[in-house]
Amino acid sequence: MGRPLRIEYPDAFCHITARGNERQNIIKQASKALNEDASLLKRVQIYLCHKFSGQKLKEIGLHFGIGVSGVSQASRRVALQIKDDKKLKKKIDKIILDLDLSIV
Repeated sequence: MGRPLRIEYPDAFCHITARGNERQNIIKQASKALNEDASLLKRVQIYLCHKFSGQKLKEIGLHFGIGVSGVSQASRRVALQIKDDKKLKKKIDKIILDLDLSIV
């Protein structure tokens, strides 16, 4: 069953979400900010894609060559690491700000 038709009104605003179009931007921006540690970079890219791209875990996993549980685990570990590492949190916050990301 498809989604219901959008009800349109003259001069009305509508919110449109395009899923998955942010992944490449996220990966590029994270690479610029965290190029010193390849392992951390990959985990942060997975975390940001999971949190902001709107893609399914399977799609993210296919891109990074890991399974669905690997995406979930990497994302969870970075979230925990951010709580303890203020320097990392600051870098990730800058990436989010630079890309003007919002949670999908």
